[in-house]
Amino acid sequence: MKKENIINLAIIGTGSIAEMHARAIQSIPEARLVAVCGGNSERGKAFSEKYQVEYTADLQSLVERSDIHGVTIATISGTHADAAIPFLNPDSALGIL
Repeated sequence: MKKENIINLAIIGTGSIAEMHARAIQSIPEARLVAVCGGNSERGKAFSEKYQVEYTADLQSLVERSDIHGVTIATISGTHADAAIPFLNPDSALGIL
C-alpha cells in the first residue's frame, strides 16, 4: 500500500475502550495508529509502548499535527464534546470518529 493511501489516526483516551479502538485500527490495512492522548501519564505511556505510538497529555498538540487525518474519542461519555471540539475547524479535513 502506498504511503499516501494510509490514514493516520489518533485516539483520545487510554482506557479499555481505547484498547478496543486501537485493535480495530490495527485490523484495517489502510489505517495506522500514530498517537494517543490522555490525562493519566502512566497509563498513556504504557498504552503508547504497547501500540508503538506517540503519547501526549496535550490535546492541542494533536490538533496542530498535520499528519493526523482523524481521531477517535475513547474517553468517558460525558467528556466526548470536550475532546472533540478542539478538532472542529472549518479549514480542516480531519475526521472525528
